[in-house]
Amino acid sequence: MKTLTLAFLLGGIATLASAQSNVTDKQAAVATTGVTTAHAPLPEPEWIQQICLLSDDGSLVPLEAQKPTVATKMKALGLGSGTTAFEYKGVSSPTRTTNPVFVVKIEGSDPSTLVILNEMKVDKGKGVRQIVIEKVGSMLGPGGYKSSVDPNAGMDFRFVRYGTVSAKIVPAVPLPPGEYAFRTRAGITYLFGVDPK
Repeated sequence: MKTLTLAFLLGGIATLASAQSNVTDKQAAVATTGVTTAHAPLPEPEWIQQICLLSDDGSLVPLEAQKPTVATKMKALGLGSGTTAFEYKGVSSPTRTTNPVFVVKIEGSDPSTLVILNEMKVDKGKGVRQIVIEKVGSMLGPGGYKSSVDPNAGMDFRFVRYGTVSAKIVPAVPLPPGEYAFRTRAGITYLFGVDPK
């Protein structure tokens, strides 16, 4: 009887030791591989006000970046009507998309005060893209020079918080095919093109 009792106790101890060993192995595996339910941080632009295209696979593609030159065109030796525009080299952007969704790094700022979205005009003769910021009537006309364009006007879009210090930019309405630009308060313009789906 004592022999059976001793064998039973030894068997229980061996089972307990095996269970503890399994728990230790699992803990070691978790410590080695990390928590499998944790999510990797979302990619964000490198610097404040940089704007990137958000690809379908979740990666970020930096947009074409340029500083504008200012071009003024007047009629009748300056007495007639005229326009002033920001001009950018090239008639089309190398950054193309059919799903225009973007990410801008804002570092806590109100994104609506940082960027303006504009559709661009293409001047193939000059090889440039333009954003008209001023359009004036003839000096000889009623009211003289008076701009009919708000230089701070832009297309509507909405923001959604993205990552830790960025915001996702989604146009309020689908953008038709064409050339577009985000003007930033930093003075850099980010350009892209929308292609037909």
